[in-house]
Amino acid sequence: MAARLIRLLLYSAVSTITAFLALATCTGSAALAAGVLRPEASTSTGSEHRRSAVLKGPYMGQTPPSRTPRLFLPDVITEELHGCIVFTPDGLEAYWSPMDDQVIMFMKAAEGVWSEPEPVGFSSHMRCGDAVLSPDGRALFFVSDEAAPWSSEPGECIWVSRRREGGWARPEPLDSVANSLGIHWPPSVAGDGTVYFGAGADIYFSRFESGRYLPPEPVGPPVNSSLYDATPFISPDEAYLIFSRIDFGGSHYADLFVSFRGDDGAWSEPVSMGEIINEEWHELCPVVTPDGKHLFFLRNVGGILRPHWVDAGVIEDLRPESRPSEPGRR
Repeated sequence: MAARLIRLLLYSAVSTITAFLALATCTGSAALAAGVLRPEASTSTGSEHRRSAVLKGPYMGQTPPSRTPRLFLPDVITEELHGCIVFTPDGLEAYWSPMDDQVIMFMKAAEGVWSEPEPVGFSSHMRCGDAVLSPDGRALFFVSDEAAPWSSEPGECIWVSRRREGGWARPEPLDSVANSLGIHWPPSVAGDGTVYFGAGADIYFSRFESGRYLPPEPVGPPVNSSLYDATPFISPDEAYLIFSRIDFGGSHYADLFVSFRGDDGAWSEPVSMGEIINEEWHELCPVVTPDGKHLFFLRNVGGILRPHWVDAGVIEDLRPESRPSEPGRR
């Protein structure tokens, strides 16, 4: 599929073309039509994600990171990801998107103990991935190449499932207006429902007003540039935007940048998140946890993208009025 080939631009030389094979065929459309699907309704055994240790407590019992990034849950999330792990506001549910499986994985904590990873119910009946949550945790946005109602051809679009009693409702694509540009990586959702996403080599947003999405608008300079700008994360109040940028005339690898919105509504000149975050290979798909404490992102490790986390204080350190003058800052 032509749209999916765009993803090849964001991979290192050590990544193989086999990471972009055709999506696995899923069955069970009749179950999808039922309307509400419980996360545990999947028929997959999830055996590739089984673990021996019991995980307890916030963030699966992992020790919170300092301002040096660490690999997150490496004994459980062993596969390459195409969308970073995201958490609900209460911290009791987590979702992530494996690269090759084209499903959305799910874990839930009950009485402090985390369940085994399993696919979200509806993802057993449609090809999907790149999941993100709305700030209130009531909507699960994701990308699917299933044919939308307005098209007879498959193509990557943003879909959403709303939380209902007992599970997630039947997913529906955002309308053809919001999905007019295509998408290749996870979107991000602001507190008022505005969706930010990368299309082509720029970042766009589509506002949600009066129950519908407005035509996408480019974020514009200085965020959008002559370089490849993608994988945005917008803070719930739209006060800052973190995104990945590739200079194909330079390193050819994605680094994370942050831009802050001023009192006049204008975006500041994007600042690289520095050598502690941006190492030699790719860093992309940033997500800040709902409690504001941690920044998650994908980093290329051994040729595959793995989830990392770091103290979110690294973001405020880069705000223009708080940055020290340091020669050689990346």
